[in-house]
Amino acid sequence: MASISEGLRSIEDTQNTISGDFVKKDKYDLSLVLRKGEFSIIRLCQDKNKTERIIKFVDEESYKAEMELTEHHIKTIRSMFDYEEDIKKFNRFNNIIDHGYLEGTKSLCIVYEKLGENLNEIRIKYKECKMDKFDALVILHDSLSIINYLHSIGYVHRSIKPSTFCHRYNSKISKDYRPIVMTNFETCCKIVDKKESKFCPKRITSFGGKNIKYCSISQHEKEKIYFPSDDIESWFYIGVLLFEGTLPWFKEKTNKDKDIINGKKKLRNTEDEIYYDKTPDFFRNYCDYFTKGSEEIDCSVICHEMMQMIHKFSRCKVSRTDLYTDERSYIP
Repeated sequence: MASISEGLRSIEDTQNTISGDFVKKDKYDLSLVLRKGEFSIIRLCQDKNKTERIIKFVDEESYKAEMELTEHHIKTIRSMFDYEEDIKKFNRFNNIIDHGYLEGTKSLCIVYEKLGENLNEIRIKYKECKMDKFDALVILHDSLSIINYLHSIGYVHRSIKPSTFCHRYNSKISKDYRPIVMTNFETCCKIVDKKESKFCPKRITSFGGKNIKYCSISQHEKEKIYFPSDDIESWFYIGVLLFEGTLPWFKEKTNKDKDIINGKKKLRNTEDEIYYDKTPDFFRNYCDYFTKGSEEIDCSVICHEMMQMIHKFSRCKVSRTDLYTDERSYIP
């Protein structure tokens, strides 16, 4: 019988809860602080086999929310396969290795597999940071499919940005295809509508520090309810970044809400060649979805169109050394 993957075992088998389970203090050697955010502190660590891991320290509310999401996610995947199936390869969420209170402290933590490069680290390898259209489309289709799945199980991410998506390194997988994995789930919450929001915890309607560079225009307002369409709008800005190598508000080097909002509004003028150069016309038109004010967007339509374009590009004669380098040219 194939064993359940290491990354899923801690949730599925032990069913740890916030009330009584611990991570042994000497199990991991902590090192660099990678990031400090509103909901978490993230550090690099090593286990006793010298395997690098990521450890995230979170508050109780964020921990509980992520555990509930993860358990629901695993049950959803497991329902699709026989129990003997090793489902790790189907898991596009960052695998959890360990979780609970850090022994001897009041700190809740989650230990994850260490992933490969994120989308920012991938794109800067290209000339002028502008990704090849085919490569960008493959990544954008993959990442949108994961976002759509997250929505289908009842959650929004609320912090979609290039660092939300990373490659999962696997020596057994061809370099021509590295699966994209979603991470940074400490910001996630359940999907609610406007009527439900007044009965929900403040965490759902108040987000504090925003994902200002990539959040939807509506999310620049204080205490706005977060809808699935907001995640998709953030994904759209990532797409423009991959194609163009920059965004209008990056060029202006500003962190002011007003300037960033104006930049995002300018992208809605899809014929403006000042801001658009390499972004395909069909992709530019996705911004029409955001001007309708819908709480949800039918991602299946977008995914289908993107897959058609991927097939179109893949029929070209290609000379390349690696899918994710700029050493690629199309021969019509």
